[in-house]
Amino acid sequence: MIINNSLPALLLAITLLGSCETPATKNINTQRIEALTSSDSTALTTLVRNVYEWHLTLHKKNGFPFKITGTKKDLIAGVDWDAYENEMQELRKTHYFSDYFFVSHQNIARSIDSSIQQTDKKWRNANDGMSIWETGAEDWCDCQDYPDDYWKLLTLNNFKFEKGMVSFYWSWGDTNEKQYQMKAIKEEGKWKISHMQGFNSYSTVAGYKK
Repeated sequence: MIINNSLPALLLAITLLGSCETPATKNINTQRIEALTSSDSTALTTLVRNVYEWHLTLHKKNGFPFKITGTKKDLIAGVDWDAYENEMQELRKTHYFSDYFFVSHQNIARSIDSSIQQTDKKWRNANDGMSIWETGAEDWCDCQDYPDDYWKLLTLNNFKFEKGMVSFYWSWGDTNEKQYQMKAIKEEGKWKISHMQGFNSYSTVAGYKK
């Protein structure tokens, strides 16, 4: 298991915007882009379609893995860090995701883990249906239903620049009825995903106490 325990507490304040400079992110080799070329927009479209083809065909995982303990194997004890790190290694091998994405993702996992451990056991029964640390939706599309092979239908729109990153929305179909926000950044000359809207549905330790 490889968990970066050197991340300071300040990282808990990072949002999935990935725009805050922290000790863990300030040395990331990113390339500031202030205007998109046609080749950039083509590369981003290809990246997004590849991400979703990979997710839907090879990596149909959602949410964060829980460690289940107790005599009846029904107590949610926290995040299963071994399973979590294995999943992150799968994502890293694709080279589709930026360092900002992994820092932000780990912050969410740490918040969930801390919240679980601070919550009374009566609310941590794994057999009581969906827990408060699950969203009930597919993180990757912020939806519950979606078209088959929808990666083939994705088009990108509404590009904006935010502190060195480009934000945009993808949509499927001609009517643009579905809009999902993502952000990307160039690392070592290659576009990588730094933010996905679906992960905004997870909360902080304080938020889970409400």
